Amino acid sequence: MTTRVQKTLVAAVLAAVVAAGGCACPEQHVSLQTLVQEHNANAAQVPMLWARARIELTVARSGLLVPLATDGLLLLAKNSNPNVPPGFVLIGRELGHDIFRIGSSPQEGVYYFWYQFGGSGQAVWGRTAMAGAPGLEAIPLDPYQLLALLGITELPKDGSRLPAVVMSMCTSPCAYVVSYIDRQPITGNALFRREAYIDWTKDQEPLRPYRIDFFSPDGRRTLKSGLKSYRPIEGASTAVMPTDISLSTVSWPGHPNSPIRSIRFSLSEMTVEDKWDRSSLLFVENLPPGIVDVIQLDKNISPPKDSQ
Repeated sequence: MTTRVQKTLVAAVLAAVVAAGGCACPEQHVSLQTLVQEHNANAAQVPMLWARARIELTVARSGLLVPLATDGLLLLAKNSNPNVPPGFVLIGRELGHDIFRIGSSPQEGVYYFWYQFGGSGQAVWGRTAMAGAPGLEAIPLDPYQLLALLGITELPKDGSRLPAVVMSMCTSPCAYVVSYIDRQPITGNALFRREAYIDWTKDQEPLRPYRIDFFSPDGRRTLKSGLKSYRPIEGASTAVMPTDISLSTVSWPGHPNSPIRSIRFSLSEMTVEDKWDRSSLLFVENLPPGIVDVIQLDKNISPPKDSQ
């Protein structure tokens, strides 16, 4: 009888664990150094990128959430100077005309977003050097967050200085959590910028993130992403990148100048072939003349004197 009761209890416990989605995490794990090396080896194969994109975007305008679905392009060009961020733009097009752009322009030193459709339009931009500065009415979605989702830009290797990455291991679910830390402009304070989740139970190599969360300068988890369907990049040997990428707000702190609420894009025909003009990255040159609502996010913030 005792044995039967024990078996029943064990079965009930196992059923509860399965129902709850629980499982024991593996005892073996890889190091942060291994994860960074694998990531950077993949990223180093992609000095530039051209890809087609199918884009679903939700924009807030006049108290309404406006859905938008369109085709477009994703373009990226890295710089020879590692201290200069890559140039990047996601372009949405309809009937041969650009209807929105999310990008960063190293030549102009700015990041930006603009859209124009349905008889309305708006542009917001900020200086790259001031991104994340205190007092900045930051947009919860900016090009550098999108750039991190692609998995083709290098992570810092030196953990003794910032920017740096550190790792913890989560057991629910079983995941490596790689956190990116950098200094805030002006204050120099160290801040968590994002967390990448990598499945700890997977045996395949190399390991890739399936989720990245982003934080506001005051530490709030504001954005959550999903990364799926990693595919090879033409001309990049063994490099891969996610081709199904979604990003949405977790909390909304109330930024009236932040038009984007969610975005999802599917990529295809990714290639490192140099087949596009770098002027496509520019903000001012590609801004439609009909957009008169242009907002500088960091207009009232002055950089430190030693950086002017």
